[in-house]
Amino acid sequence: MSSGGESGRTRWLVSYADMVTLLFALFLVLFALSSVDNAKLEELAIALNQRLRDVEPGPLEPATGQVQDPDLLLEQALRRLGGKFRVEREERGVSVALMADGVLFDSGQAEIKPEGRRLLGQLIEVAQVVKVPLRIEGHTDDVPIMTQLYHSNWELSVHRACSVARLFLEAGVPEDRLSVMGFGEQRPCASNETSEGRAANRRVVVLFETRQGRARAEGNSLDRDGYESNSPDLDDRGRSRTTRHRPAHPDHSDFDHVGPSLVGVDDLLYPDRGGVGADAPGPGNSLDPAQHGPDSTGPLPDLAVDGPYPGPGLR
Repeated sequence: MSSGGESGRTRWLVSYADMVTLLFALFLVLFALSSVDNAKLEELAIALNQRLRDVEPGPLEPATGQVQDPDLLLEQALRRLGGKFRVEREERGVSVALMADGVLFDSGQAEIKPEGRRLLGQLIEVAQVVKVPLRIEGHTDDVPIMTQLYHSNWELSVHRACSVARLFLEAGVPEDRLSVMGFGEQRPCASNETSEGRAANRRVVVLFETRQGRARAEGNSLDRDGYESNSPDLDDRGRSRTTRHRPAHPDHSDFDHVGPSLVGVDDLLYPDRGGVGADAPGPGNSLDPAQHGPDSTGPLPDLAVDGPYPGPGLR
């Protein structure tokens, strides 16, 4: 009896020992989960330090002023001009068109009027801030012109574009940022069937070739000056190479290539430098067809390459 009673009194110790063992295992698991693996932490610190050492710090450029979008600057300037200008987003940038007759020039003339100088002065202010290449284009309607100064719409468009370019030059815009083009009636923006359409076609366009515009045009084949690869070749002075034409034979209407000639902005703006301006002296530079020999260079700028108009003196 005594041995059985003693065994019953000690039986609780077995359950107590099991509970203590389970609690010990529980706290051991909790401790393992909450402890930090120092070895792994050290490996992570070494890896981060190595990556930071691999990064080469670059110099910090000081800010020179508020950075603004060139397109936005141009649009803000145009809003100050009111309705005189027409602005359009193009592939290479932002173009600003101004009606030629009545605003910039008198009819059939290429001398800028005082009102036109005032309006262009606001564009020049933008050009002095937004330092991007500028392309100045002259356009006319399809009504033929034949005056003592201009024998064609193409000549009038070139001289009008040159007059605007000269105004930019006089204001301090560098010459290497300017290019001049004359299209005559070849690129109308409206129908020439109405007087309103013809008035719209008589215009001068200033194209701001912004960086954003060049990025949009990266899909095309561009050279270093931003022109398409099918544009006229440039010589080492930045002047375009064109091809002169002359009749191969009096009985044939076809034209043969005579050879390359060089026509640049210098030639058009400063004919006294020996270029091929309208008043440049020398044989072959007269606008009189009778004074052009079969090999005369003639005053033929770039558009005479592929256009329907072969140039003055060759009709």
